[in-house]
This record gives sequence, C-alpha cells and structure tokens, in this order.
Amino acid sequence: MTMINKLKRFRGVTIVELLIYMGLMSIFLVVLLDIFTTTLQTKLSSESTSGISQDENYILAKLSYDIGNASAVTQPTLGVTGNSLQITVNGVAVTYSLIGGNLIRNAAGVPMALNGLDTSLDSITFTNMGNPGGKPTIRIIYTVRSKIVLSGGQQQTQTVTTTVGTR
Repeated sequence: MTMINKLKRFRGVTIVELLIYMGLMSIFLVVLLDIFTTTLQTKLSSESTSGISQDENYILAKLSYDIGNASAVTQPTLGVTGNSLQITVNGVAVTYSLIGGNLIRNAAGVPMALNGLDTSLDSITFTNMGNPGGKPTIRIIYTVRSKIVLSGGQQQTQTVTTTVGTR
C-alpha cells in the first residue's frame, strides 16, 4: 500500500465539518422545539375551551330543567337579585349556590357540584323577574373560568346570560 492510501483510510472529521454538523443540528433542534411548544399551547387552549363549553352547557341545561319544572321560587323574591336560587321541584327543595368557585346544587340535603375539576365559577346571579300573580321567570348570569393557564398566564373565561321561566 502506498502512503496516500493509508492516510485516506485513517482520515477523521475536520473541525469545519464538525462545526457545520453542529450548526445544522442546532437549527433542526430549534425548529423541533418550536413545533413542540406550539402544539402544546394549541392542546392546552383546546382543552380549556372544551372544558368551559361543556360546563356552561351542563349548568345551563340543569338550571333550565329544574327551573322549568319548579312549582315555586322561594329565593330570590320577586324583583330581587341574589347569589343563590331556592326552588321547589316535585315537592323537593332545591338550592343552587356558589361555594368556593363551585356551583353546588343541593336537593333534599344531597349536594352536587355542577362544574368540573378544570373550571370554576367566578360569579353567579339570579334575578326573579316574574310578574306579580304570574309565573316566575329567572334571569341567570354566570361566568365560567378555566383553571388551565395558557401562555402569558392567561385563563379563558365565558360569561353566560339567559332567562328561564317556570312552566
């Protein structure tokens, strides 16, 4: 073998090749990291929106069903706005109240939280808007807040305003 063939066979990587490799690898890793963080933020935003939507729809459906089937509205009284609602449904006293960020439905002494673990209620108000001698109509305003913190420390919220009357 000649001396040139021996040198080609044991030749290593030059510093220039190593620097080019490291530069390309760094660019590749930065792009992958950006894609990963964008995907994670999109996932968190989607989970937050979904949780709020599910809870606001469930709370609205539960309130609409109970108020629609109520035979009497005890609290708030006619023309008054309050933070809790007390109605009678099929002879059972049902109370809705906000406790520690959870909307609690208490029927016959059995409490049940209506919002999920990923959301909380910032506020809820009930206004008895019915006519004297007529059927009660309740205006409900509540704000649902996601507990999922998005980039920048933001949390999504949704305010719902509706009116439900008894049948």
